[in-house]
Amino acid sequence: MLSHRLSRPPQRLIAGWAPLPRLTPLLELSSQDPVCLVAYIDRTGADFERRGAAGPQDAG
Repeated sequence: MLSHRLSRPPQRLIAGWAPLPRLTPLLELSSQDPVCLVAYIDRTGADFERRGAAGPQDAG
């Protein structure tokens, strides 16, 4: 169960059935900017970047 407060009600009814959840509408209606970790991977290693409201930051 997910209990999350939205910044505003949805503009239209969104309903569907799929193997994976569709999270984009939830992120658009959230009052916060999502934070995510981006990995740049190649044959020599990987670089990690944290992206959020403050902009991209090196994460190792």
